[in-house]
Amino acid sequence: MIKLLLVENSGQVSLKVKDLITKYKDLAIMDISSNQSECLDSYKTHHPDMVIMEPLLEGKIDPRIIKKIFEIRPVPVLIFIPPGPVNYDAVIEMLDMGACDFFTMNTNLSLHEQDEQLYLRIRAVSLVSLHALKSHLIKSERSPMEFPIMTDKGYRMIILGASTGGPQGISFILKNIPKLGSNNLIVALHMPQKFLLSFTRRLKKDTGLDIRMAEDGMEIYGGMIMVAPGDYSIVFDKRNSLITIKKYNGTQSPGLHPSIDLLMSSAATLYGNRTLGIILSGMGKDGVEGMRAIHQSGGFTIAQDRNTSVVYGMPRAVKSEGFLNMVLGLPDIPLILNNILN
Repeated sequence: MIKLLLVENSGQVSLKVKDLITKYKDLAIMDISSNQSECLDSYKTHHPDMVIMEPLLEGKIDPRIIKKIFEIRPVPVLIFIPPGPVNYDAVIEMLDMGACDFFTMNTNLSLHEQDEQLYLRIRAVSLVSLHALKSHLIKSERSPMEFPIMTDKGYRMIILGASTGGPQGISFILKNIPKLGSNNLIVALHMPQKFLLSFTRRLKKDTGLDIRMAEDGMEIYGGMIMVAPGDYSIVFDKRNSLITIKKYNGTQSPGLHPSIDLLMSSAATLYGNRTLGIILSGMGKDGVEGMRAIHQSGGFTIAQDRNTSVVYGMPRAVKSEGFLNMVLGLPDIPLILNNILN
């Protein structure tokens, strides 16, 4: 049984979840809150297994309430986004505070399909690692000197691939790396485009780095930090001596956008052993073929470990194939990047 605390503004969260519990007997609503003080009091009283929270357009509930929940007892938080206007910045802030994932109502689906998708998302989020929810707050106990210094290869393209649980890890890594010099870094995160635009703005603000959204036709030069778009997949393309971003128009179905496999594989083809691939928290297997291509081209491959991955699906899938150079906890990944970039 998954015990749920609902925090809402529009009334659509409770309406939808009440429909669910008539179909799925392993869900139970413990309480419904409509403001911040009610939420915290109810959380302390009912001890839910998960919080489903709606972002409020009016800003009545501070996203930092998630941190207060974690201070009491960390549980997974799922953001429920009903149809209508969306405060994308609020959703990104909630993810940064520790929310695991968000669910957007797809009105193009039948009610039965909507219910099924929401139920599967609740089940998946209920299984996340509670320890990993605080992994970005843990200081590494390892010395940078423990990691190999690999400046001889001069890594020119670093790719961070992530899905569920990834935004917090990406933010942590980018806050703790030095300037790239002649190296480039691109983030491939499974997230719709409007959310990614807000995520990119927040990364730029929080890190002070020049981070931009990658676009079809963009030229690549030294020291760039990019975020792959969420409404189509991209690859690297070379014309004469110039490398550019290109919208993928091939026959291979990428599944999710942006495709980590397609991006990493194209980087391995063009950059060869000067490619560094890093797979972070996420569901599914996207990134397996891309990391294989990097490994086979002589590049370097890293996966986030189980203990610090909110969802260990993607890192586990890559590890099971046996072409990883290192498995690292989230706090250790910036350390090895510092060695590479310095």
